[in-house]
Amino acid sequence: MNENAVAKHYDILISEGNDPVHDPEPLKAYMDKWDGQEFIDKMQLSKDKTVLEIGVGTGRLAVRTAPLCNEFYGIDISPETIKGAEKNLEEFSNINLICDDFMTYSFNTTFDVIYSSLTFMHIKDKQGAINKVRQLLKNGGLFVLSTDKNQDQFIDTGTNKIEVYPDTPEEITQYINISGLKLLEHYETEFANGFVCEKRMDNSGFIINFEHLNKADFSVYAQTIFDILSDNMTKIAPTGNTLEEDFKMWLSAVSSGLQRDERQIILIKDSENVVGFFQYYTNKDTFMMEEIQFKPEYQSKGIFRELYGFVFKNIRNDLKFVEAYANICNKKSIGILGKFGLENIGLNKNGHSYHFKGEFDSLVEWYEKK
Repeated sequence: MNENAVAKHYDILISEGNDPVHDPEPLKAYMDKWDGQEFIDKMQLSKDKTVLEIGVGTGRLAVRTAPLCNEFYGIDISPETIKGAEKNLEEFSNINLICDDFMTYSFNTTFDVIYSSLTFMHIKDKQGAINKVRQLLKNGGLFVLSTDKNQDQFIDTGTNKIEVYPDTPEEITQYINISGLKLLEHYETEFANGFVCEKRMDNSGFIINFEHLNKADFSVYAQTIFDILSDNMTKIAPTGNTLEEDFKMWLSAVSSGLQRDERQIILIKDSENVVGFFQYYTNKDTFMMEEIQFKPEYQSKGIFRELYGFVFKNIRNDLKFVEAYANICNKKSIGILGKFGLENIGLNKNGHSYHFKGEFDSLVEWYEKK
């Protein structure tokens, strides 16, 4: 999202006298073709719920939803639209309005319902946005989304023109699935695609999130990552060193490796607690899976496949090969790599691990069999 351009676009609209809250009834009825009463009903609002609208504008929807909930929050990037919302919603005592970018703003509460209409076209990182929605929802909370069917890449009002990022239902469905939200319903109106999602725990009570490690924060997470690795590998292939010695060598190697842009670590979290990690890198044509580790209680829970859904959304799609190493004592990893369609091509230089290699498409085929 180009925050300045979007804010300017809507500031200009307000300066020209545009305020949808005060549109004539025929125009309001027209806008209902994107997010009318059906859209509001799907939120299942009640007086005990806390609600967030992403892209509140001047309050076109908020004037209808705020009276139905306990506490209402609305965020918008345009200062002028927030001023309009403050005026249009001044009769309600449960209003909290925020002028900021949803993608970067730090909320200090969670929500029973989050909804958004005609806003995701302005968000380039839609996966990141939906991941954040999941983090902000309470367990059992709903996310109700309406996206425009229009596939134009620009909005041109005559006085201003901005780039937008059109949505397709297939892409939004994929983003929802990767985020870990449960898609309850996809429905259509004349001009929009609607989605109703729920934040659910899995059968084990886990709430799993995936996020790329900000390399500047590696020192914050290093000990936790190493503890997960050492707890698992000490049982399989002890090094004979002290933990302090192993940590020092590991920290040096990984810190050096992370200097390369193409090397990344994905943190696997249950709520905000790190319960696993995936270290990998890509080069010209190869995806190298360097290390995947989970805490024991999170193994064999289906998280592995969810992780790869997140990975495939975040790496290049022109890769040809995949490689990995598995300790010769780690029979479970050896078996998993075989299921991926990778071939054992021999031992590594120190003779401690098998080297596996295969077609990247084989890994994708394994994932798509779900």
